[in-house]
Amino acid sequence: MFSPKRSSPHHPAGWLVDVQRRAPSHCEVCAKLFRNLIFLRTVTIAPLSIIQFWRDEVRPERWFAVDPNLDALIRTRYEALWRDARAGKLTDWAMTPEGTLALLIVLDQFPRNMFRGHADAFATDAQALALAKQAVARRIDERLPAVLRPFVYMPYMHSENLADQDACIALFLDRLGPDTMNLPFARQHRDVIARFGRFPTRNAALGRPNTPEEAAFLNAALKPH
Repeated sequence: MFSPKRSSPHHPAGWLVDVQRRAPSHCEVCAKLFRNLIFLRTVTIAPLSIIQFWRDEVRPERWFAVDPNLDALIRTRYEALWRDARAGKLTDWAMTPEGTLALLIVLDQFPRNMFRGHADAFATDAQALALAKQAVARRIDERLPAVLRPFVYMPYMHSENLADQDACIALFLDRLGPDTMNLPFARQHRDVIARFGRFPTRNAALGRPNTPEEAAFLNAALKPH
């Protein structure tokens, strides 16, 4: 009885089967395209666009406000960029004053909006502080507009180390003057660290139990003045 010849890689039918075996699935193609889009989304964001967003779109009146809509906007636009910064993929930004400022905003300010009330809000504080200290040592802050210069000093203010708090006050006095509106807030932060050695307001997010004194402090802060 005649039996049909089996297809081989050299036979047209065999070639088709071979191609089908090697061809990526639809899901694989979609996944690759998604990864490429995320890559392009992060690498095409320029440092200057971060500064423009913070200065012109957010504006000073919302820099320190509790605004859920702003928090959601920053997370949608910049969470992927923040994760790249956390992974050390944006270190080249620190080669210029503008890039340094933008990276400090990404590392120190954005997570406080994106992850308000959660531990990730403070996840890149150490990176931001190290970068801020480098910038101050190189006097990069003095090459920035005065209205934006405080964001070089904010990582000091956010530190739970008393020496950093003292340095923060000294920087505001020395490089922005005694009339800067940030000075009273810097002194308040310093007083909290001098008293507790940490910020009690972070305890819940970081899973730290309150001491009785911290609990009393937090309860007093919640009472209307």
